[in-house]
Amino acid sequence: MSKARILIVDDEKNIRLTIAQLGELQEIEGDRVEALKNYRVATDLDPTYKPAQNNLTRATRSHKSRPPLIF
Repeated sequence: MSKARILIVDDEKNIRLTIAQLGELQEIEGDRVEALKNYRVATDLDPTYKPAQNNLTRATRSHKSRPPLIF
């Protein structure tokens, strides 16, 4: 694999991580709508990225049945 391709792959991983983390911060701050948007973007970028999938699944549950966000 070329160095350019490796950099692109690394950038894609960093982007999905950053977007998912932004969603976590937004959720902590109480902005659930924006958090959900960012979890969806992260999963769209990489459907196999489990942290974003898990956060999206958890955050879409009703408030009473939703487990807390744990770091």
